[in-house]
Amino acid sequence: MPEADPKLFKEGISFPHGHLAYAHLEVLNQSALSESDKDQLMQEVRRCFKTKYTQGMTHEIDRAIALINEGVFYHQCNQTNGSKIRNESINALDHFHISGLLKRLQEVMFFFPEREDLMNAYKKCANQLNECGL
Repeated sequence: MPEADPKLFKEGISFPHGHLAYAHLEVLNQSALSESDKDQLMQEVRRCFKTKYTQGMTHEIDRAIALINEGVFYHQCNQTNGSKIRNESINALDHFHISGLLKRLQEVMFFFPEREDLMNAYKKCANQLNECGL
Protein backbone atom coordinates (compact mmCIF):
# COMPACT_ATOMS: atom_id res chain seq x y z
CA MET A 1 0.00 0.00 0.00
CA PRO A 2 1.48 3.28 -0.98
CA GLU A 3 2.14 5.79 1.76
CA ALA A 4 1.73 8.49 -0.88
CA ASP A 5 -2.05 8.17 -0.75
CA PRO A 6 -3.22 11.80 -0.29
CA LYS A 7 -5.88 10.69 2.20
CA LEU A 8 -3.10 9.63 4.57
CA PHE A 9 -1.17 12.91 4.39
CA LYS A 10 -3.02 14.46 7.32
CA GLU A 11 -3.55 11.28 9.36
CA GLY A 12 -0.05 11.27 10.75
CA ILE A 13 1.67 8.01 11.65
CA SER A 14 -0.42 5.38 9.90
CA PHE A 15 -0.61 1.64 9.33
CA PRO A 16 -2.37 1.11 5.98
CA HIS A 17 -1.91 -2.67 5.97
CA GLY A 18 -2.93 -2.95 9.60
CA HIS A 19 -5.98 -0.75 9.06
CA LEU A 20 -7.08 -2.82 6.07
CA ALA A 21 -6.77 -6.01 8.09
CA TYR A 22 -8.61 -4.54 11.06
CA ALA A 23 -11.43 -3.30 8.81
CA HIS A 24 -12.07 -6.91 7.85
CA LEU A 25 -12.52 -7.72 11.53
CA GLU A 26 -14.96 -4.84 11.97
CA VAL A 27 -17.08 -6.17 9.10
CA LEU A 28 -17.12 -9.62 10.69
CA ASN A 29 -18.01 -8.17 14.07
CA GLN A 30 -21.03 -6.36 12.58
CA SER A 31 -22.24 -9.45 10.73
CA ALA A 32 -25.14 -11.66 11.76
CA LEU A 33 -22.85 -14.66 12.20
CA SER A 34 -22.79 -16.56 15.46
CA GLU A 35 -20.17 -15.62 18.03
CA SER A 36 -18.29 -18.86 17.41
CA ASP A 37 -18.27 -18.31 13.63
CA LYS A 38 -17.10 -14.73 14.12
CA ASP A 39 -14.30 -15.91 16.39
CA GLN A 40 -13.21 -18.59 13.93
CA LEU A 41 -13.21 -16.17 11.00
CA MET A 42 -11.39 -13.49 12.98
CA GLN A 43 -8.66 -15.98 13.80
CA GLU A 44 -8.44 -16.81 10.11
CA VAL A 45 -8.24 -13.13 9.12
CA ARG A 46 -5.46 -12.62 11.68
CA ARG A 47 -3.55 -15.63 10.36
CA CYS A 48 -4.01 -14.73 6.69
CA PHE A 49 -3.04 -11.07 7.01
CA LYS A 50 -0.02 -11.88 9.14
CA THR A 51 1.06 -14.44 6.56
CA LYS A 52 0.47 -12.36 3.46
CA TYR A 53 1.30 -8.84 4.69
CA THR A 54 3.87 -9.41 7.43
CA GLN A 55 6.57 -7.49 5.58
CA GLY A 56 4.39 -4.42 4.96
CA MET A 57 2.84 -4.47 8.43
CA THR A 58 6.22 -4.93 10.10
CA HIS A 59 7.69 -2.04 8.12
CA GLU A 60 4.81 0.23 9.17
CA ILE A 61 5.14 -0.80 12.81
CA ASP A 62 8.94 -0.45 12.91
CA ARG A 63 8.73 3.00 11.33
CA ALA A 64 6.09 4.13 13.83
CA ILE A 65 8.04 2.80 16.81
CA ALA A 66 11.20 4.59 15.65
CA LEU A 67 9.29 7.89 15.35
CA ILE A 68 7.54 7.47 18.71
CA ASN A 69 10.83 6.63 20.41
CA GLU A 70 12.20 9.92 19.05
CA GLY A 71 9.27 11.77 20.61
CA VAL A 72 7.46 12.19 17.29
CA PHE A 73 3.77 11.41 17.73
CA TYR A 74 2.57 13.00 14.51
CA HIS A 75 4.34 12.65 11.19
CA GLN A 76 2.70 13.22 7.84
CA CYS A 77 3.97 10.87 5.16
CA ASN A 78 4.92 13.81 2.92
CA GLN A 79 7.05 15.45 5.65
CA THR A 80 10.79 15.11 5.89
CA ASN A 81 10.79 15.81 9.64
CA GLY A 82 8.16 14.89 12.18
CA SER A 83 6.58 17.20 14.69
CA LYS A 84 7.89 16.61 18.18
CA ILE A 85 5.27 17.26 20.80
CA ARG A 86 6.62 18.61 24.05
CA ASN A 87 4.76 18.45 27.36
CA GLU A 88 4.80 22.19 27.84
CA SER A 89 3.37 22.96 24.42
CA ILE A 90 0.59 20.40 23.87
CA ASN A 91 -2.64 21.79 22.49
CA ALA A 92 -5.98 20.29 21.50
CA LEU A 93 -4.70 19.39 18.01
CA ASP A 94 -1.69 17.55 19.46
CA HIS A 95 -4.01 15.74 21.86
CA PHE A 96 -6.22 14.74 18.92
CA HIS A 97 -3.23 13.44 16.94
CA ILE A 98 -1.93 11.33 19.82
CA SER A 99 -5.42 9.96 20.53
CA GLY A 100 -5.75 8.95 16.87
CA LEU A 101 -2.34 7.31 16.98
CA LEU A 102 -3.41 5.30 20.03
CA LYS A 103 -6.42 3.96 18.10
CA ARG A 104 -4.26 3.00 15.15
CA LEU A 105 -1.71 1.33 17.42
CA GLN A 106 -4.50 -0.73 19.01
CA GLU A 107 -5.48 -2.02 15.58
CA VAL A 108 -2.02 -3.38 14.81
CA MET A 109 -1.58 -4.68 18.36
CA PHE A 110 -4.43 -7.09 17.64
CA PHE A 111 -2.26 -8.70 14.96
CA PHE A 112 1.06 -8.50 16.82
CA PRO A 113 0.30 -8.91 20.55
CA GLU A 114 3.69 -10.55 21.02
CA ARG A 115 5.60 -7.38 20.13
CA GLU A 116 6.70 -5.77 23.37
CA ASP A 117 8.15 -2.80 21.50
CA LEU A 118 4.70 -2.10 20.08
CA MET A 119 3.14 -2.22 23.55
CA ASN A 120 5.88 0.08 24.85
CA ALA A 121 5.20 2.58 22.05
CA TYR A 122 1.51 2.48 22.95
CA LYS A 123 2.34 3.13 26.61
CA LYS A 124 4.62 6.02 25.64
CA CYS A 125 1.77 7.66 23.70
CA ALA A 126 -0.70 7.09 26.54
CA ASN A 127 1.78 8.49 29.06
CA GLN A 128 2.28 11.55 26.86
CA LEU A 129 -1.46 12.26 27.04
CA ASN A 130 -1.63 11.61 30.79
CA GLU A 131 1.32 13.91 31.51
CA CYS A 132 -0.01 16.73 29.39
CA GLY A 133 -3.70 16.82 30.15
CA LEU A 134 -5.82 19.59 28.72
